[in-house]
Amino acid sequence: MRLLKVLAATLVVTVIHVASAAATTGVVQRETNLRTTPSTQETPRRLLLPATRVDIVEPEPRDGFLHVKTPDGEEGWVWARNIRVEEGRAAVALPGRAPARRAEARATQPLADRAAAARRKSAGACADSLADCPDSGCAGPDEPHGLLNRQKRTIPPDGSAKLLTFKNLRALQAGTDKVTPEGVDISDRSLLHNIDVGGLTAGEGDLVDVVGFIAPDRTLRPGSAESVNCRLTGAGNNDVHVPIVEHADDSEFQSLVVEPIPQHRDPAWTLTALQRLQSQGTLLLIRGQLFYDNLHQVNDDPEHQVGTQPKRFTLWEVHPITHILTCAEQGNACDPGAADQWSELGGH
Repeated sequence: MRLLKVLAATLVVTVIHVASAAATTGVVQRETNLRTTPSTQETPRRLLLPATRVDIVEPEPRDGFLHVKTPDGEEGWVWARNIRVEEGRAAVALPGRAPARRAEARATQPLADRAAAARRKSAGACADSLADCPDSGCAGPDEPHGLLNRQKRTIPPDGSAKLLTFKNLRALQAGTDKVTPEGVDISDRSLLHNIDVGGLTAGEGDLVDVVGFIAPDRTLRPGSAESVNCRLTGAGNNDVHVPIVEHADDSEFQSLVVEPIPQHRDPAWTLTALQRLQSQGTLLLIRGQLFYDNLHQVNDDPEHQVGTQPKRFTLWEVHPITHILTCAEQGNACDPGAADQWSELGGH
């Protein structure tokens, strides 16, 4: 009888172990607070450091938070964007090893490549004028950064645009996270095509419409010198970073970035005009190319900002912009599908 009890106990432990091994787990990517409820209203219980593994208790986020269990068995809620979800792996405690911050993924590049990239980045302008700047900017035409620069300057053909809601954009970022990590070079940009965003697919190069407001807490300013524009200085030679939010009082952390580029930019799209639309809280319809800025990281948690990364909930952008339309109806009551309710800013 005693032997049977021992065998039964062993079987139970084995079953629990197998079930645990098949559990959905996650890895903390950035410092994040463990909270009692999915809200920032209460004092955090503790801080989870990068590289900590957690069990995912509930697969669907609630109000932007995931329900998790730590390696020592404590349950709570953490900001979902700070967790990389891994299917089919159990949480593993690493005794004797202090969790380290996640190194930039680009650090896996060979040292010589990184050194060459740093030299290119630190150099001055690589062209005499914007007209002389190649599509690949200061990067080689076949380098990942050169491919990214070329995509930044691609004007999609006019036609029927896909209307993407902010819910679609969140699904787009989640779908992208499954095929490529943030902050890395991408040599095969076809990975960024045909991603399911809930009822339709979208990807880089698509002509899209996005409706929203310029984030009120952003100080709009001229763009800085970038590789894509051959590191030329001056507002007329650079893109403009404009954060678009779903609601008029949302913060920049909840934004999608849209950018007009200097090549063939409509003269009506001045910084003064954009600042006026921002201060008036005007609803905008932005049309342009859907583009993935893979060299950055999502920075959507005001409590744990990611260095100097731009504030935004997604790395997807409308870049370049081809049309800016303003709502002409009282109370911003415009239907994205009703062309007569919108006024074009500029002469496109």
